[in-house]
Amino acid sequence: LKFIFFKNFIIDIITGLLILTNLIIFYLNTFFDLGYLKISSIVLIALHFIFQTKNYLSVALKFELKEFMYFILYLCGFKLAPWLWLYLILF
Repeated sequence: LKFIFFKNFIIDIITGLLILTNLIIFYLNTFFDLGYLKISSIVLIALHFIFQTKNYLSVALKFELKEFMYFILYLCGFKLAPWLWLYLILF
C-alpha cells in the first residue's frame, strides 16, 4: 500500500499546484470572468478524481482477496470517515 500512498500524494500535490496556478491566473488577469474559474476548477477536480480512480483500480485488480479487504478498510477508514465526521460536526 506504500506505492498507493506515494502515487496519491503526488496526484494531490500536482492537483493542488494546478488549482493554485488557476487561482493566480484568474486573479491577475482582468479579462477572465467567473465562468472561467468555475469551468477550469471543475475540469481540474474531474481530472483529480479520474487519476485517483485509475490509481486505485490498477492496484485493486492485482490484489488477492485478503489484500483487497484491507484496501476496502483503508478506503472506508481514511477516505470516508473524515468526511462523515466533518459533516456531523458542521450540520
